[in-house]
Amino acid sequence: MGSEARIIDTEEKSFAAFSLATTDSYLDKDGHWQEKQTLWHDIIVFNPNLIEVVKSFKTGTRLKITGSLSYRPFEYKIGRNKKVMKKEAGIIAREIELAPLVKKIKEKEEGVPF
Repeated sequence: MGSEARIIDTEEKSFAAFSLATTDSYLDKDGHWQEKQTLWHDIIVFNPNLIEVVKSFKTGTRLKITGSLSYRPFEYKIGRNKKVMKKEAGIIAREIELAPLVKKIKEKEEGVPF
């Protein structure tokens, strides 16, 4: 988790929101792990039971999220006269689990396929 969950109450519903980082990695031809760019995702939780669960998580907690992508349009200005419309993706969480840190094994040394 990149931030602790914020609980947001509206007239219609309550939800939790927090950020989560993902980084892909791969084993290169020399058997060394290489990491790609870290990406940040906005996570939204509507399920009241899950909201209670995420309240207890602290920044840095490793999580596995199962859910669906949601897109919302937003507009921003570039300079004085140009407006740009973009879509921002967020993840609507259906399931959240703690994800322990897994030690990476070198495939070439261990002979274990991934």
